[in-house]
Parts: sequence; structure tokens; C-alpha cells
Amino acid sequence: MKLTLPLLTGLLIVSLAHLAKADEPISTTTTSATTAVVTPASTTPTLAVSDAEIRDLLTAMTDKVILPTYQALETNTQKLVTTSQAFCTKPDVAGFKALREVWSVALNTWQEADAFNIGPAIEDQFDFNFYFRPIKKSLVNGLLKGTEPITPELLKKNGVGVQGFAALEYLLFDREKTEEAQLKTFDNNKRCEYLNAASTLLHTHSATLLKAWTPHFSDAMKEVGKGSTEFVTAAEAFNLVINRIYQAAENAKLKIQPALGQPAFQAGLDPQREQVKPYQLEAWRSGHTLANTQATLIGVEKMLVDGGLLAWLKQQNKTALADEFAGIFQRIKALSFPSTDLFAQLEARDFKAADALFNEAQMLTRYYKQRLAPALGVSLGFNANDGD
Repeated sequence: MKLTLPLLTGLLIVSLAHLAKADEPISTTTTSATTAVVTPASTTPTLAVSDAEIRDLLTAMTDKVILPTYQALETNTQKLVTTSQAFCTKPDVAGFKALREVWSVALNTWQEADAFNIGPAIEDQFDFNFYFRPIKKSLVNGLLKGTEPITPELLKKNGVGVQGFAALEYLLFDREKTEEAQLKTFDNNKRCEYLNAASTLLHTHSATLLKAWTPHFSDAMKEVGKGSTEFVTAAEAFNLVINRIYQAAENAKLKIQPALGQPAFQAGLDPQREQVKPYQLEAWRSGHTLANTQATLIGVEKMLVDGGLLAWLKQQNKTALADEFAGIFQRIKALSFPSTDLFAQLEARDFKAADALFNEAQMLTRYYKQRLAPALGVSLGFNANDGD
């Protein structure tokens, strides 16, 4: 099946005053659109990257970023299975903490993969099996109260709304209960049945995804323009990948934007921050929002750095632009937070660190769209088939 990339425009660009150090100023104009518009063929730029360069870049991305991450996902979800089984054999505080930590590590790996979830990851919305939100709580609770044994097959039958990392978060975290009270819920064997089934299904999906990439899709990525089995042209594959990285950068920003009441605060429309809503944070229940956001940005950084895009910019005498991206990633890593729980920070009306993270994530998307994409000759759009 040949992959295509609908190049659609209509992304909301929000305003942020910033003095750019690169060759040209970054626009701070606010634009909006309510409908997507197909980019006319006459306005599509010519790629500035040759087929040979595209193959080199996609090979680096595949070997240095994509395959290692999917391999780590398979390994980490397998560990999730064994840790869940061990905990359910003897539910105690130590095992509960260990299980939560393993869940967090596996979820971080999936968040990194957001920067390159293409092909097998999104075919038939396969990515929804990993992290569909919000979960269908009524269905989850119905399964927990039911008499039918909870198995991977039963979860699969009931759909993506009862499985994946988000369903496990619902089972493992509850802000309204003490840790002791949460641990006591696992006295009910159905909850452990659910844990084991959901963990097993996640690992099955991870193994399926890795198998799809090795070697078939990875070879197809490396052979673009030379008889690839998945892509008609090298440009098609390159456009797909560059757009996916951009969408991941946007996703990182959107994990915290609604909860912070952005961009209303930046525009001066909500100076008292009355629109701040902690419950709109992604993964608010577990306090994993910050980790989710950081992991997604790490995935973007790996694709740009390890994948060779910043090195390509330097080869084109665009070192200043490459350095701007490097600076953004350095500033993100240097941010200091009162805790790892953004929900608690917003509840306490401590917005400083979260605002700084949002501003840097927003600047990353702006540089990507206004500087990197034009330098590559790639049109950015939104592919509604990309799932989460």
C-alpha cells in the first residue's frame, strides 16, 4: 500500500514576541482558520534536499532513532507485563511503586515515538491502541464489576477506549485516595486481571509494531527513490517524516496549552489566569504531564540531531538556524520545576515553569514551520490520519 501525505493548511499559530537570532525574523502574526485548505500545487515549494541526501537522512533517522525507540518500547512493555504479574502475586507498597515506575518508563518511550509514528504506527489508527484518551470509564468500570474474566481478547473486543497506557493510568492512580487506599483496591482480583491483560496487550501491540518495521518498513525508508516498496518517490517519504516531526512538536505544546489558558494569557485577555484548568492537562491523574511533554520533545530533538537535520543545515551554511534549535532544546532541559507534577503546580497557581516550557515549545514549532521547513523546501500541513 503506497502512503500519501495530504498537505493541508489551517494550523492555529499563536502570538509570541521573540527576537530571533537567525538570519531572518520570526513572524509574530496571529492567524487562525476554521477549515483546512488544500495547498495548491503551484504553491508547493521545490525540495532543497536531493534524493541521495534524503536517503542518508532517513537512514540515520531509522537506524539511530526510530528502530532503537521501537525496540525500547517492546522491551519496556515486556517489563511492564512481568512487573504487573509480580505485583499481583503479592500486592504491596514496594511492588505498587515499582509498577508505576515501569508504566512511566514505557509511556515515556511511546511519547518519544510520537515524532516518527508513521506507516505501520498509524495504519488503521493503530496508535490508538497505545494511548487513546479519554478512556471510556463506564466501560472500564463495567469490566471491573462484571463476571467475565478480563483477558487481552476481551479488552481488544471492547475497543481502544479500555486499553493502553491511559487505561493503566486509571487503574494505577487516583488523586482522591491515599496510596494505601489505592493499594487496597487490588484486593479485588478483577483489578489485577485488568492490569495483566492491559499490560499484555500493550506488549503485543509493541511487538507487532517493531515487527512491521524490521525489516520491511525500515528497508522501505532507506530505499526511497530507488524502488522503495512503500513510497513512490523520495520526496513523498521525506515530506511525510518532516510533517510528522512538526506534528509531534505541536502535540508537545498542546499537552499543556489548554490547561494554562494559552494563548489568552499571552494576548492579555486573561491577566488573572482565570482560564487555568489543571484537569485539562494530559495525564493529570498520574501527574505525568511534564514527563509526557518532555519525552515528546526529546523525540523531536533526536530526529533533528541524531537524524541529521541540524547537521544538514550546517552543511548548507545555515549554522545560525541549527544553533537556534540547539538553543531551544538546551533551554528546555535547563528549566527548573518545583516538582514533576504540573497538576499540583497549577492547583497552587504556580505557573512560572509551565509557562516557560510552553513558550519554548511554541518557539520550537515556529522555528520549525517558518525556518526549517522552508529551508528544506517542505510544505507543512495537517494529516488527519495521523491519529493522536
